[in-house]
Amino acid sequence: MQEMLLAIRAAKQEESRHQTEEKINIIRDNLLQWVEDFEKRRPEKQRQLEQAKSASLQKELQISSESTPLFSYVIGFVQQAFRAYAQKGHPLRVDLPLLPDNFYAPDANAIERSIRFSGGKAQWSFSVSASPPARDDQAPQLQINFANAEGRGGTIYVSIIPKTGRFNIGGSGILPSPDAQQSFGQFSLDKYEDTIRQVFQPLIEAQLTETP
Repeated sequence: MQEMLLAIRAAKQEESRHQTEEKINIIRDNLLQWVEDFEKRRPEKQRQLEQAKSASLQKELQISSESTPLFSYVIGFVQQAFRAYAQKGHPLRVDLPLLPDNFYAPDANAIERSIRFSGGKAQWSFSVSASPPARDDQAPQLQINFANAEGRGGTIYVSIIPKTGRFNIGGSGILPSPDAQQSFGQFSLDKYEDTIRQVFQPLIEAQLTETP
C-alpha cells in the first residue's frame, strides 16, 4: 500500500514538473517578444522618464522658493541679533550659511547651520525638512533645535500653510524661554517680519541670559 502511494505521488510530481516546464516555455516566448518590443520603445520611455524627473525637480524648486523668504528671514534675524551681541565682546560662534535652493535635495542639510555659545554645550542648529515628492498641499519646514548648557533641548518648527496666506510656528521640548509656547500659533504672511521678531527676540534674550 505504501509503495502504491509513493508511486502515485511520484507520478503527480512528474506531471507537475511537465506542466511547469510548459508554462515556463510559454513565458519565455512572451518575454522574448517583450524584450524586442521594449528595445523599440526604450528611447521614448527614456525621454518620458527624463521629462518626469525634470518636472519633479522644477516642482521641488518652486515649492522651496515659496518658503525661502520666510525661512531666510528667520535665520537672518537670529544671525544679525547674535552677531550684534557678539560685537560687544561676547563669545559666540555664528555659522549660518545660506539655505539651499532645493529643500528636497538629499544634501540640503549637509552644511552645518548653527550658533554655539560660551561653554560649548549650548547651541542652536537650523535645518530644513521636506518629504518628496513635492506637493502643493505639503510645505517644507524649518526646524530650529535648541540645546542648553545641561544638554536638554527642544525644537521650534516654522512652515507655510499652503493656499491660506498664513504660516505656522510651533514647538516642543525644553526651549530657551519657558513661556515660549504662548507665542506659537498661526500668523499672516503679510507681516511675517514683525511676527518673527516678536517670537524669536524673547528666545534670544532668554538664551543670552542663560549663557552670557
